[in-house]
Amino acid sequence: MKALGLNVCRSFLFTPDFMPKPTEVDPVMMERLEEFIALCENAGIYTILTFFVGHMSGENWDVPWRGDRDFWSDPWMLEKECLYVQTVAGRFAETDTILAWILTNEITHYAGNTNPASGSHWARTLCKAIREVDSLHPIGLGDGCWETLGQDNGLRASDVTSIVDLFGPHSYPKDNDSLRHSNAPSFAIRMADFGKPVILEEFGCSTAHASCQHQADYYRTTLHTAFLAGAAGALGWCFSDFDLPHQRPYSHHGFELLFGVTRADGTPKPAALELKRFAEIIGKVDLSSYTPESSGAYIVVPSHFDGTKYPFWQVDVQATLGALQEAFTLAKQAHVPVTFFREPVLPEDVESLSVPSFLHDARLLILPNCQALTAPTYEALVQFAEAGGIAYYSYHTDLSVHNFERLFGCEHRLRYGLVDVPADDVEITFIEDFGEIQRGEKLRYRRAGQYRRSSFCPVTPRGARVIAEDSHGHPALLVNPIGKGKIVFCTYPLEYYLLNTPEVHAKDETYRLYHSLASEAGIAPTFTIDDPFVEIGILRGSHDWLVWLVNHSWEPRSCLLSSRHGVLRVEDLESGREGEQQLILAGKEVRVLRAEPTTSPHETLSRAGVSSSRLPTQIPQQPPVT
Repeated sequence: MKALGLNVCRSFLFTPDFMPKPTEVDPVMMERLEEFIALCENAGIYTILTFFVGHMSGENWDVPWRGDRDFWSDPWMLEKECLYVQTVAGRFAETDTILAWILTNEITHYAGNTNPASGSHWARTLCKAIREVDSLHPIGLGDGCWETLGQDNGLRASDVTSIVDLFGPHSYPKDNDSLRHSNAPSFAIRMADFGKPVILEEFGCSTAHASCQHQADYYRTTLHTAFLAGAAGALGWCFSDFDLPHQRPYSHHGFELLFGVTRADGTPKPAALELKRFAEIIGKVDLSSYTPESSGAYIVVPSHFDGTKYPFWQVDVQATLGALQEAFTLAKQAHVPVTFFREPVLPEDVESLSVPSFLHDARLLILPNCQALTAPTYEALVQFAEAGGIAYYSYHTDLSVHNFERLFGCEHRLRYGLVDVPADDVEITFIEDFGEIQRGEKLRYRRAGQYRRSSFCPVTPRGARVIAEDSHGHPALLVNPIGKGKIVFCTYPLEYYLLNTPEVHAKDETYRLYHSLASEAGIAPTFTIDDPFVEIGILRGSHDWLVWLVNHSWEPRSCLLSSRHGVLRVEDLESGREGEQQLILAGKEVRVLRAEPTTSPHETLSRAGVSSSRLPTQIPQQPPVT
């Protein structure tokens, strides 16, 4: 690990071995753990220890004394769980080599889902027990943050924000579109941002499912985009292949034998060399001297999605998740740095007159294929526009907007219980210039997905300006001026169509609509790239910029890096070669450039209409690379 430039590993205490009986932690296992930690210290590798291993690699492993007791809420079980974590944490409370404690390994696979009250109580109880004997090391859950990816298992991130010290999403995406798939790990990181450090706690793939070279491609793009998304570290699953074809669970989950970045004989796979390269690049950068560039653009996450169950509301969480993923991908293509804004949850009072507000730096709000927000949030959208903000809202069947005409400047002609589904594929023609899109240009969509959700919203303008029509002359995009700002309403579920069309981004140009929305909001990044498949990440220093270029395509891309304010010198951070602004990036290639501007980065940014955000809070000690 050290030879590959790694600085941390995640390790697992096999719970049946460590606690074979409920009254004590096995002293032999504690001695072995002490030896393991000494090995880590001698090598200069931090470790993150995981307590409860009831599930691993396709099989559950129970302690022999549990019986039918509930893992989450049974008082006797909680007492024994506290004994376990306190014994281990107390023994190693002063050990600098331990970077953090992780409570579980995807424990719901073993213990089953729970309810939010029991999940929060369990997390609070275990964290309190650890902190009574160890106030040094941060604590994470190890549950994979599945709730932020639409799988409510009772461990809601929003409920435990004040309990844990970090969040650790696990990302093993599958998709019908390669670009959206490539952006999935950074999407997971952004969705897990609740104001605490985020570690990409698990990512990777088996070379039973991907070639060794394509495993390396996946590691390369994931490591760099995770960093750009603000992750404090990334942990690949896992270090080594195993030669254990006759041992459970590998005997029935054969692909689990091949997740390693090294082979069973110890030789490195190409993915291991990507870890080494990433570590070397990060080693060239003093992260304390740079801050990421942000834009004031936010994708709104409805409170219905984040596990909130308002009475008698049925929302398709997976459809909402897909719309958020698609909007995130389109924003990346448009080179608009976006984060997520979570709609405030309604108070439980029968009546509350408070109106939610959006973040003070918000310039652009994106609400893709949005079925429902709360009524106070729709009121807040009007106020946001009145103050000068730009909001984009695309239609979802059965939408629930009480102030529809005030918000969108048009009257809908929906029929109760019925939907208006396009008879053919959809073609949208712009009848006015909008941002970079010229009058007469067209966007085309395959009518895809479930029948009702593919419907559009027939409207009659009542103050809004129609800027694009469908092939039948129906309004497709309308701009409604409100105060100093405006609301852009799309009568078609564009993001839903894209989500359900395989490899859609190979030809689709909806990202140009998102780019035009950013222009309307006055968002102008310091550096731009002219290719929608190349992600650009910008870090501002006191005297220069670092510019990350990540080619998410499997094919080579030629792109031009440009700046609105002139660049004195561009240097490749790895090779030291100067002068390249027209670049050819191989498939899945990453380049990191150092750019020295003709003016101060601080001065340039203030003119460019962008701001900087702090680097993610780092975990104590050295931030983990992987």
